[in-house]
Amino acid sequence: MSPDTTNRKLAAILAADVVGYSRLMGEAEEATLRALTACRTVIDGLIATYGGRVFGTAGDSVMAEFASSVEAVRCAIEMQETLAGRAAPDPEHRRMRWRIGVNLGEVVVAGEQIYGDGVNIAARLESLAEPGGICISDVVRRQVRNKLDLGYEDLGEQRLKNISEPVRVYRVRPTGAPAPKTKPRFAPRALLAVGLLLVVAVGGWLLWPHTPPKPTAHPDFFDRPAIAVLPFDNLSGDPEQEYFADGIAEDLLTRLSSSGRVPVIARNSSFTYKGKAVDVKQVGRELGARYVVEGSVRRSENRVRVSVQLIDATSGAHVWAERYDRGVQDLFALQDEITEQIAGSTDLAVFRSEQQRAVRQQPEKLDAWDASMRGSWCLFHFTREENARARSFFEKAAELAPSSAVPCWGLAATHFADRMFDWTESPDQSAAELGKAAKECMALNDAFWGCHAAMAFFYRVNGEAEHEIASLERGIELNPSNAALYGFLAQALAVTGRPDAAIANVEKAMRLSPRDPGLPWWLINTGFAHFAAKRYEDAVAAAERSLQLRPDNPSAYRTLAASYAQLGRVDEARRALEQEVRLEPGISLAKVRQQNPTSEPDFLRRWLDGLRQAGLKE
Repeated sequence: MSPDTTNRKLAAILAADVVGYSRLMGEAEEATLRALTACRTVIDGLIATYGGRVFGTAGDSVMAEFASSVEAVRCAIEMQETLAGRAAPDPEHRRMRWRIGVNLGEVVVAGEQIYGDGVNIAARLESLAEPGGICISDVVRRQVRNKLDLGYEDLGEQRLKNISEPVRVYRVRPTGAPAPKTKPRFAPRALLAVGLLLVVAVGGWLLWPHTPPKPTAHPDFFDRPAIAVLPFDNLSGDPEQEYFADGIAEDLLTRLSSSGRVPVIARNSSFTYKGKAVDVKQVGRELGARYVVEGSVRRSENRVRVSVQLIDATSGAHVWAERYDRGVQDLFALQDEITEQIAGSTDLAVFRSEQQRAVRQQPEKLDAWDASMRGSWCLFHFTREENARARSFFEKAAELAPSSAVPCWGLAATHFADRMFDWTESPDQSAAELGKAAKECMALNDAFWGCHAAMAFFYRVNGEAEHEIASLERGIELNPSNAALYGFLAQALAVTGRPDAAIANVEKAMRLSPRDPGLPWWLINTGFAHFAAKRYEDAVAAAERSLQLRPDNPSAYRTLAASYAQLGRVDEARRALEQEVRLEPGISLAKVRQQNPTSEPDFLRRWLDGLRQAGLKE
């Protein structure tokens, strides 16, 4: 390594490894490889979501770097929760469990690789973790202890192999998680924590002194968890700014109510806490809300700072927090902009929290809402196997709540994915099932945005572009803070020759939900738009950004292949197509036509021509 190609920096390093991988391979090689591939899809997606980068893989291990210890630990926790949910249906002896270590330290960067004690310590910490557990160094604990609601078990100073100085190590547990069976001295405390959570989450209704107010009415809520928006604090020192703080909270309440994701406690109930010091857990009990949003507004002469946080009222844990700093030009436009972004981020944070809660439950114990959340969790992994699992959960939800439109929307989405990603033996049957689910969804509740998204999917597979666009626009009218709808609309506009409008919708989606799981696909829609406008270099850049977030995204390689070919870079186009074929072995020009029924003729002609030059056959 020469000085010209290396440099040093501080980085948070995450090391993950499969427990007992050799034994699993020895027992069932092909099944283990399939499980490992599925796990890596989850892991790589989460690392990208939390702003990390994979820099090392060796068989069953993964090494990733993050700019933030907080994001690295958040990623580790979600990895273990998600992977545990995936493994739950497997027999005990076949479950694939992972150990994770996280360290913060100086590393040496040489090209794409990272070396040094910062990396080595993370690897040693991983070996100290329990199956399904996480170990962190003391320097990481100091970084995250006041920012993440976690429990820490001090393992003392450990002598790590090939590390000169001892390192203080901590096991990490989400607050309320039971201590390991190997540490019986903690069992009474763990049992008490679990018992208290059960009282709050399951039996709390019996302890409340009065009947909590009803959430804002919605025809399809059933027993979904409610969210309460408390009045925002005015920290400006100017009573005249009280209206602005109230306006932010009221607009947020209205936007969340329109999302149809969860019921929202009515303003006349949540605003009774205005000007009072509150305990979030008590607010949750009194209002019947699982989630509480609270915030503050501070305005100087020409700037506004809005701080907001979403709290799980059953545990007091922070689910999401953000701060918005803006210059003041048009105050009302500023209020709309900030409220829109808070609503989008809050809506997604509640959705992901509910997904994770459902994943932690045993499948046989899921109610209709939890089954829908579990289905959506599987759906967002974008693999054939997970799509089939998602359908089984949505089918269970539909059986438990036959008058709910939510499971129908989920079923429509799975059939659409089968049809568009060629995950079906009968494309016509998948299209028919999609139409059936979409129409049933509309019949049950046409005020739910998901019904219009489902109809848009139906129109796309039938080649009715303008009806697809109209359905998505109607969904946005019903839920203007739903980032996914803007992402769907962007693709519809891009392939029908409206590239600038498509890019504007992607930008809107990214403002609303900058860390959304759908981000790799939104970037591909940007690529489609640039391709439509014959900006092929920009299309390549968008596809490469998508691959940084989702390395197994076949649509990104297809975009690269078509765009490189149009630029005359045929060798690069062929290499990109090789990766596309690796991920989609049955892809052909005929299937590409089938997957693009709404594309306008010039777009499709240039798209197919590029893929043909790259080597794709009929």
